[in-house]
Amino acid sequence: MRNLTLFFFLLLASQLIAQPSSEGLVCWFPFNGNANDESIFGHVVVVNGPILTTDRHGNLNSAYFFDGIDDFIQVVDHTALRLGNTSFTISAWIYPEAINDLQSHAVLSKRSGSSNQGYLFQLIGSEHVMDLGSGTFDIITSGGWDDPKLTTNEQLSVQGWHHVFYCYDSDTNSGQFFIDGEQDIIGPMVDANGMVQGDLFIGKDKLTDGNEYPKIAPGYLGGFHFYGKIDDIRIYNRKLTHPERNELYREITTGINGQSGKLIVTIHPDPVSDFLKINTQSIDIHAIKVHDILGRLVFYSFFSNELDCRSFAAGGYLISFIDKNGRQLLTEKFIKL
Repeated sequence: MRNLTLFFFLLLASQLIAQPSSEGLVCWFPFNGNANDESIFGHVVVVNGPILTTDRHGNLNSAYFFDGIDDFIQVVDHTALRLGNTSFTISAWIYPEAINDLQSHAVLSKRSGSSNQGYLFQLIGSEHVMDLGSGTFDIITSGGWDDPKLTTNEQLSVQGWHHVFYCYDSDTNSGQFFIDGEQDIIGPMVDANGMVQGDLFIGKDKLTDGNEYPKIAPGYLGGFHFYGKIDDIRIYNRKLTHPERNELYREITTGINGQSGKLIVTIHPDPVSDFLKINTQSIDIHAIKVHDILGRLVFYSFFSNELDCRSFAAGGYLISFIDKNGRQLLTEKFIKL
């Protein structure tokens, strides 16, 4: 019975702390000191104007700020990015500084041709030509005005971080939005049309850029430039599961104090019977917290290279490393025998 109980503890622990999946990942832009794609494709990227800034955890040089005027990041076209005839998922963290575009603020755009083939992932502006609510989030796939589109009910606040998650299921021809970890809307949608060979743009809509749209406003020139911060963009060529979505929403930090790369901490032995050894060269760790798999805090103390686990019950645990400002830098898992 004890072994069976331990098995379910380990299973639940692995579900709670699993890292975001890389299966079907066609691009990943963590923006850790640069704009590199860290998926297996290593897409070619060109930065045009946006500057590195703090991310949602307060880490320096770990997100990009777009000025809402002419900043964008260009990703050279690749077949993997076209998302044709497949389920897919888009996940991004955004921080709208303000909503100062009448039409929209494009987070991602991969569209070309007179019929607007491709996909546009956008925050809706203050006076949208189709009367969509200001601050809602929207996706257009495959075509222009007449094609299905999906718009959230939630209106995102400005000057705050939001996680925007969209998945399309090709089996049911339906799309679904989650905002800040909560389900928002589900509705009929179409695929992204894999014939589109235009580049992918982050922070603007290339298709409309420089074109005049008097129906929106006199002298309005399109572009839909994003104004604010964007971070941690991931696109998958499949529909992620609910647990995988939660992993993305709850994912802990990457860079620290402006350094590119990740905080490296090693813990051993794992599983542990008595004392857990903690090895790191970071001087930023101030304290550690330990939670059990039910989320209950079981230990909190100043940082030490050794954790006494003898009083812990058998099961899975999360150990979090905290800086002097109370920010959670990293979380790792371990098993107590």
